[in-house]
Amino acid sequence: MIDRLNTELLREAALNQRNGDGTPPVLLPAAETEERERLAFRAMDCAELVAGDFEVDFLVEGLLVESQPCILAGPMKAMKTSLLVDLCFSVATAGHFLGRFPVRAARRVCLFTGESGLGTIQETVLRIAARTGHDPAAVRNLLVVDAVPALDSREQIEAVERLILENEIELLAIDPCYLAMPGIDAGNLFVQGRLLRAISAACRRHGVTLILCHHTRKGAGVDGEPLGLESIAWAGFAEFARQWLLVSRRERYEPGTGEHRLHLAAGGSAGHSGLWAVNITEGTRNDEGGRFWQVEVLDHSELAVAQQGHRERERAERLEQDRELIVRVLTGLPEQRETKTAIRDLCPIKHARFDAALATLIQDGSLESAAIAKGNNQQYQGWRLANE
Repeated sequence: MIDRLNTELLREAALNQRNGDGTPPVLLPAAETEERERLAFRAMDCAELVAGDFEVDFLVEGLLVESQPCILAGPMKAMKTSLLVDLCFSVATAGHFLGRFPVRAARRVCLFTGESGLGTIQETVLRIAARTGHDPAAVRNLLVVDAVPALDSREQIEAVERLILENEIELLAIDPCYLAMPGIDAGNLFVQGRLLRAISAACRRHGVTLILCHHTRKGAGVDGEPLGLESIAWAGFAEFARQWLLVSRRERYEPGTGEHRLHLAAGGSAGHSGLWAVNITEGTRNDEGGRFWQVEVLDHSELAVAQQGHRERERAERLEQDRELIVRVLTGLPEQRETKTAIRDLCPIKHARFDAALATLIQDGSLESAAIAKGNNQQYQGWRLANE
């Protein structure tokens, strides 16, 4: 192939000589010939296209397609890194991402992390391993690099390729992407696209699935609604993404609870898509045994049913607390009896809740009607605790 272009030039010169043009050919040096060969485009006709084996394969069933770049994006402090670590660990061990989405086969994974620190990554891996029953020291398919490559540096892109080849990496994740970018021209679609294309091309040459962890625009997700591609920050990222995982909070996080209520929206050019409710419980460092990792994933259609059940449980618990309060108030009275108005005034709950609780106590026989004599010697209807 190195001499092919020069051979064609010689043939063209011989033809020109027969036509009366004796201009000698200018042969290309080998280096230029190799460069032209490297840059050559190969076209296929429709017959080759339809006969080719271009089947889409999933790394994570219905969620992550093999060898296509993916953007995992979400607002600040929306559990992006924790979800990414769970995803990387699941792919490395052929487990289930978030305990729900099966990985078809174990793959070699490398996570570049430049923000969280190795202490946080270590603790997250240990918690996920404990949940899945793995010995983390025996998981050889997961590699971690405590830095992110500069995507505008040819030398660092080449270093990433060497790491891919030396370690047979099949999935590469960079967290966070903004630390790998130069920061200039963040709103320029063409500049950003060129930077993203460089790392994407390096991964594509070796059949590696690329995941970039990135932020969403300021204010995205504050309304508790699921995110769309338009929420991804900076120019070029939404256009670049062949598939995406978008995480946001359904409910505001209450500090000290370790309870996270999230949306997870997924989709891609392969035609896969979905929306799930993700409930993560990780406890706090003050809990006995420290933090842990428990995950529940619901189809979004199941969320309304689950929320209704949660509301009903809350109402039942509140009603029982109100009933107990009324009983305590009556127990503390000298004659353990009083009018409804007086009992209600002694109970620091809203009238509607008091009425509902009092009605159930009467209905189940916990209270019985009693005459109440006031200072004007008039009798009023009241209630007392029923005799056992």
